[in-house]
Amino acid sequence: MFLQDIVQLTRSYIDEINESESDWDDQTEVIPYVNMEQSFLATAIREKKQDFFGSTLIFPLSSSQNEYYLPHDCVAPRFVEIIQSGVSGVDPDYVVDEANAVWREIDPTDLRGLKNGMPTRIRTRTNQFVGESYAIWDEKIIFNPYTDTTGYCRLWYIRNLPGLHYGTASGAAASTITLAASPSKGVLETESQVYRGMRIGIYSGTGIGQIRRITDYQAATRVCTVEKPWATVPTGGVYSIVSPIPPNMHELLSLGAAIRATGKTEDDQNRFVQLYTGMKKPFLAEINPRNNQGVRRVRRAGLT
Repeated sequence: MFLQDIVQLTRSYIDEINESESDWDDQTEVIPYVNMEQSFLATAIREKKQDFFGSTLIFPLSSSQNEYYLPHDCVAPRFVEIIQSGVSGVDPDYVVDEANAVWREIDPTDLRGLKNGMPTRIRTRTNQFVGESYAIWDEKIIFNPYTDTTGYCRLWYIRNLPGLHYGTASGAAASTITLAASPSKGVLETESQVYRGMRIGIYSGTGIGQIRRITDYQAATRVCTVEKPWATVPTGGVYSIVSPIPPNMHELLSLGAAIRATGKTEDDQNRFVQLYTGMKKPFLAEINPRNNQGVRRVRRAGLT
């Protein structure tokens, strides 16, 4: 569903279909509740130990520095690589030459204490001292003093989701779209790459119905680069940032937003909330099999 459809469905649940005749305002009430419910469902999905909502960050390392702030949207770091060569581009658009890069993965360790801002006891899971390692402390990644912090760090992590919004595109080209400076509804995020990995769809106007994944977002220009060129360039079309919550859970997203908007909670014993609780359980169960996936072998054509 596009955000516009989610908002309309939310309104149908609270019996306030038309914004102009309603006490509920989309910008200040309905959409904020949708975004709150999106964050809640994303947390429920992450609790299933899924690698949904994954992202990466590449940043340069300095030999004189061992502490670096995690990205603001980082919920859970997955693993860390130090890349010694094979990185090109500029911040925040570094690119790794995967075929020729020289990198190493380093182990997470248990941080037992700090002294003068440095780890005093860093040990592995087997309780052995190590030469190169890192620990997560508050909002920082801290490398062991014995770690060679030169080159680049690539952090793989699970992220928080940006808020949804929609508006009229300020411009577009074959593989880009410029977001509205003042969206029709919702709030435009102001940090570069915040929409990377999200999908954007054309709700109405030129290029209607197209959905593309965003591979780059530059906040200064509001330009999104999309993974696949537009079939029809959506100049002046109305776009929507599409929720990355699995599509079969979008109705649940609307229903949860309606419950929040009307002041009900999941503990209320009424049919409205019972419907939500009943819907959420099978939807979350559907994604559970991903936990059971093992290693898959890929065989090239022609091999026996």
